[in-house]
Amino acid sequence: MPLCKDCRGRGYYPKSTVLCYPDRCNLSDEYLFQTKIYLKNIKKMAIKHTLKLHRTYGTQGTNGTLYYNNQKICHTIELPDRKNLRRLSCIPAGTYRLKKQQFSKNGEQIAITNVLGHEAILFHAANDAQRELQGCIAPVTTLKGEGIGAESLKALNKLKALVYSLWDMGDEVFLQIR
Repeated sequence: MPLCKDCRGRGYYPKSTVLCYPDRCNLSDEYLFQTKIYLKNIKKMAIKHTLKLHRTYGTQGTNGTLYYNNQKICHTIELPDRKNLRRLSCIPAGTYRLKKQQFSKNGEQIAITNVLGHEAILFHAANDAQRELQGCIAPVTTLKGEGIGAESLKALNKLKALVYSLWDMGDEVFLQIR
């Protein structure tokens, strides 16, 4: 951090974001004002994290595996691919931003935003895509068949712990579906 000549000459080196000690420095008020504006405008850049969902499409359902930093988080189940029909199909492949959202039916969940032709798409617990899903994605611990899994709540809690911890750091989280 640069210091004025006066402070450098006296050997003062502040350990904070302040350029000079106000009580020891004779910097101009304008310089100090500009410095405060500069420091105020420096913001922590949000890091962008991407979860990657690798899918296998079937006639009865879509199965997938969700990864973060090449580490498996859980498996997923979804409806079969029916050409993006609302409430009848899995969502299209692409990259989507995730955000925390409150839903009346499922409480606070991880929402998948800006899905073309769909609304209120989220991650929530379900073990049978045909019976329990309408376009959403259900994390599951194990896969039992096309669109069928087990221990969904356990997998959802694991996913939430990861995503919420990234959000708590002020970072952004995206979902990339292939």
